[in-house]
Amino acid sequence: MAQHNAARDAEAQFGSSPPERLINEHEAARVLGLSVKTLRRWRWAGKPPSFYKIGAAVRYDLGTLRDFIAAGRRKSTSDAGAKPAPAAAP
Repeated sequence: MAQHNAARDAEAQFGSSPPERLINEHEAARVLGLSVKTLRRWRWAGKPPSFYKIGAAVRYDLGTLRDFIAAGRRKSTSDAGAKPAPAAAP
């Protein structure tokens, strides 16, 4: 019963479901094949991938990183990728 309540609480906090697993910026950089400095620059500039700020700690969701990697898949150098869906009107 406690697990069921914990899952429901997590869904309320994170939306549809909680993050799969949160990793630090060094692990995220390794997953992406980038430097930590690059991830820090991207965060500062507001670029993806999205991250969580927990106190002073920065954490990345593995599922979000997988989605970010998949969004970068191209078939050729002229392939611009999928266009993002338009934002919903308020």
